[in-house]
Amino acid sequence: MYVDAHVHLGRYPDPTAVLRRVESERIVCVAVTDTPAEYREARPRLRRPPLVDVALGLHPLQAAELRPDELAQFDELVHGCAWVGEVGLDGSPDGLPTLPEQREALGRVLSHPAIRDKVLTVHSRGAEPEVIATLARARVTAVLHWYRGSLEDARGALAAGMRFSVNPAMVRSSAGRRLMAALPPERVLTETDGPYTTIGRRPSAPADVRVVLAALAEQWGVDVQAAARRVRDNLEALRAPSAA
Repeated sequence: MYVDAHVHLGRYPDPTAVLRRVESERIVCVAVTDTPAEYREARPRLRRPPLVDVALGLHPLQAAELRPDELAQFDELVHGCAWVGEVGLDGSPDGLPTLPEQREALGRVLSHPAIRDKVLTVHSRGAEPEVIATLARARVTAVLHWYRGSLEDARGALAAGMRFSVNPAMVRSSAGRRLMAALPPERVLTETDGPYTTIGRRPSAPADVRVVLAALAEQWGVDVQAAARRVRDNLEALRAPSAA
């Protein structure tokens, strides 16, 4: 059984077709969302226990556009979810103009009384040191999704108990492979970030975590089945109890 710990299931042209394949191939997925409104719409449509859980998101690049009532929805909806994401900060050129609003939104997420009972899947592009320090202070359970920061900062995240999810784009990059080599196997999950990563010319799909597993298996000196079991065990050790 494979694991896609960060995938935007609702953003595929035909989410139902992707879900059918997820179910037929028994792929465990965390379907992330960008806003509370997207989560509210997606949860009844995409959730397929025990395979697919839907995460409550507050994406940093959406933070400046959210109205106060939408932020209030996050506070209400968080009680009914096991996963929170996609959340975090974006310090890239796209995100720099809204960093103050992003910090306010992330602070709201991390200050919620229920947040320590959740698992967060976290965006950190261009803001890795700040995100890691902020998560460490909050003492939350966090998975750094598509991490692109330094190995020194990654070691700090590991020391604070964080995990990392690895996708096909990372496997193809030298920086991604260096990170994979530095991570303890017990701190690694697989993801696709589909449909925003690609395999050849097509968007990646949850089954494409096989690309990542092949690279991890080589790195760890095991076969692909053993790598898949390791990742599944990591998820089981990490996951919060499923919400009702």
